[in-house]
Amino acid sequence: MVYNHSSSDSFLLYTCSIRPYAEYFNNAFNQRLELADDDYIDIYKANTYEELAEFVTKRVPFCRYCDIKNRRVFDWARSNRQIDEYVD
Repeated sequence: MVYNHSSSDSFLLYTCSIRPYAEYFNNAFNQRLELADDDYIDIYKANTYEELAEFVTKRVPFCRYCDIKNRRVFDWARSNRQIDEYVD
């Protein structure tokens, strides 16, 4: 997923679709998910294709928040804007 921060000329590549929206989650639920520069790579600052390819093959620090083995699937529905819709 490539995300453009409208306040800059950066085009950031993330390995998942959740990371770029963590700020909204933190604000909505008064949480403190920590974001690190290593959680993304600016595609215009990468020097080579190999640098981008290597980035997408590795876990990033933000991965520590996900419990992939116990991920649940929900039926599509309108959010009630409760934190338990997102975390256990």
